[in-house]
Amino acid sequence: GDINLREVHAGAMAFSSIAATARSKGANGYQVELDATGNDLSLDALADVELNAQETVVSLAKLSGAAQGIAFSAAKPFQVNLSRSGTIVVEGGAIAIGNGQVTVEGTAAPDLDVRIGVDAVPLSAFERLSSVPGLSGALSGNIILKGDVARPDGTLDLTGTDIAAADLQALGFAAVSFRATGKMARGKLTLDSSVNAGTELSASVDGGLNLNKPVSIDIRARGRTSAAPFAGRLSGQGARLSGSISFDIAARGPMSEPAVDGTMTLEGATFGDVDGLFIVRDASGRLVFEGNQIRIDNIQGVTGKSGRARISGTVGLDAPQSADIRVRVTDGSYADGTLVNTGFDADLHLSGPLADAPLLEGEITLKKTKITLSEIPPTSLKPLEVRHKKAPAKIVSQIRSLQTRSSSSDSPIRLNLRIVAKDPISVRGRGLNVLLGGTLGITGTAAAPEPNGSFRLRRGTLKLLARRLEFESGRLDFQSDLDPRINLVAISRGQDATIRLVISGRASAPEISVTSSPELPQEEALARLVFDRDLVQLSPLQIAQLASSIAVLSGGGGGGLLGDLQSALGVDWLEITQTPKGETAVGIGKQVNDRLSVGVEQTTKTNTSRVIIDLGVTKNLKLRGAAGTDGASRAGVFFERDY
Repeated sequence: GDINLREVHAGAMAFSSIAATARSKGANGYQVELDATGNDLSLDALADVELNAQETVVSLAKLSGAAQGIAFSAAKPFQVNLSRSGTIVVEGGAIAIGNGQVTVEGTAAPDLDVRIGVDAVPLSAFERLSSVPGLSGALSGNIILKGDVARPDGTLDLTGTDIAAADLQALGFAAVSFRATGKMARGKLTLDSSVNAGTELSASVDGGLNLNKPVSIDIRARGRTSAAPFAGRLSGQGARLSGSISFDIAARGPMSEPAVDGTMTLEGATFGDVDGLFIVRDASGRLVFEGNQIRIDNIQGVTGKSGRARISGTVGLDAPQSADIRVRVTDGSYADGTLVNTGFDADLHLSGPLADAPLLEGEITLKKTKITLSEIPPTSLKPLEVRHKKAPAKIVSQIRSLQTRSSSSDSPIRLNLRIVAKDPISVRGRGLNVLLGGTLGITGTAAAPEPNGSFRLRRGTLKLLARRLEFESGRLDFQSDLDPRINLVAISRGQDATIRLVISGRASAPEISVTSSPELPQEEALARLVFDRDLVQLSPLQIAQLASSIAVLSGGGGGGLLGDLQSALGVDWLEITQTPKGETAVGIGKQVNDRLSVGVEQTTKTNTSRVIIDLGVTKNLKLRGAAGTDGASRAGVFFERDY
C-alpha cells in the first residue's frame, strides 16, 4: 500500500512530507520505498523487508539523504537484523560521506558490541553543523563500543590530517594533524594524544574526562609552539612578537569551571612595535597559571646595544581580565630612522581591565636625544591620491585588515605619562644647533595621545650661509597634539640695526619672519642680517643663496618672506624646485624678452650654484645652456607641449 503524510512532527524533528510504498515480495517479504523531506533530515531509501518467526531482516539496497546538512549515501548494500527479543545487529553497514566512508558492524541493542570504522571522512562536510568557518581536513580511525548503550565501555584510535579552519589560520596554523587513543570505562574517558602543525606546534595532550555527574576533567597539555598564535592578536594592537613558547598546562575540576595551573616559558623571543622603532630581543621568562590569573614571572630581554627590559605582574583570566603589569626599561633606545634617536629609562605601570580601557602610567626619562632635521622635498611635490580599481580579493582583504588595525578601538589604553629630559635634547639640521630641556605630560589614549608641556631653549645657534647667530630665546609647546608650536628667536646686533630672525608656528609648517630696530622691510633686514649689505647691492647668486637659506629653515616653504623678497627684487619667478638628482633647489629668474630668460639656481644641500639660459626657437622648441660652480656645464634642445 501507499502512505503519504504532510507536516509531520516527531519530537524535535519536523518533516514537510513523508511518502512510503510497500509491495509484497515472496511469502513473507515486502519491498519498501521511503522518501522523507525534513528540516534536519531528508532521505530516500529502498529496502527488502523479510518477516520471519524469530527476526525481521532489512536488506538496504539504496540509501541517500542529508542529516543536519551532511550529505550521505550507502556505499554498498547492507543488512540489519531485528530479533523478537530486541537485539539489533548490523552487518556490512557502510555510509559514504564525501570521498570517505563510515562502516558499522556489530550489535547495536539492547547492549552494544559494535565496531565503527572511519576512513578519510572529510571534515568539510561538518562545517555547518560544527559552526567552524573554513573547516577542512580528514578523519580516520576506529571506535569500539561495548556494554550499556547509555554508558558504554570501549576504545578509540583516531587520526586527523591536514585540519584547517579560519580560526586556526588566524592563529598562524595553516594545518593541524593529531593522533588520539583512548579508553572508556565506567563513565570515564582517558586520552593520550599528540598534536602537530609543522614547525609551529608540537604537543601531547593526556588525561581524562569523567562523564559521571557532575562532569569533570583532568587534562594536561605539554609541548612547544611558535609565538604565532599570540602575534596575530598583538598585530591588531600595533605590536609584534616572534620566538618559541614551551608549555606545561593542566586543567582540573568541574567542566563548568576548571582550575588551570602550569607554566608557559618564552624562549629567544623578539617583541616590539610593528614598525621596528622599539624592539626587545633575546627575551625569556615565564607565565605562571595560578587559579584565575596569570603571573608574569620576570620576562626580560635586551633592547638597543646593551639595554634591558623587564616585565612582571598579573593578568586575570576571568572577565574583565584585570591587569597589574609593571614594565621597566634601563638604557633603552628608540629610533624612527629619520628624525629621532634617543636613549631612555622607563618605569611604567599598566592597570585595570584589559577589556575596558586599562591605564598606562609612569615616567620616561630621556637620556642622550638627537633630533635631526633633514632636508625636505619641495612642497609642490605632493603625494598622489591613488585609488586601486578592481583590486584583487587578496588586496582588498589586506587593505581592510590595515584599516581595522589603524582604527581599532576595542580596548583603548588610557595614558598618564610623564617624559623628562634628563640630558639636553639636541636639535640639528637646516642650520640649527640647539639644546632644549623640559618636561612633557601625555594623556589621552594610545590611539590618540594628547601631549602637554614644553621644552625650553638652553642654548643654541643658527647658521645662515657664512653668518652664525645666537638664539636669545626659544621653546617648543605641546598642546594636545604631536605637532608642537615653536618660537625660536635669533639675534644679530650691528652698528646700524638690531635684527631678529623668528621661526614660529607649527613644527610641521614653520614660518620665518624678520624684525629690526630701527624698522626695515623684512627682505632688507634679511639681506643685512646675512650679507651685511643692502638688498640692491646683492648679486643674483647671493639672492639665490638668500632664498635658499629661507627655504632650508622653513623645510621647503618660506611663506610670505619669499614672496616679499621676489616682489622687492622685481624678478619674474622665485621658486623651490628639484634637481634631476632629487636635491631641493631654489631658483630665481627674469624673462628678458619673449624668447630669452636668464636664471640662477642654488641647491640647499650641496650648496652649488648654476646659471641657466633659455632661448626659445619656436613655440615648442627651446635651447638651454647651464654652467655651475662645480665646473659642470650642460647644453640641450628641449621640445615642450602642453596637454
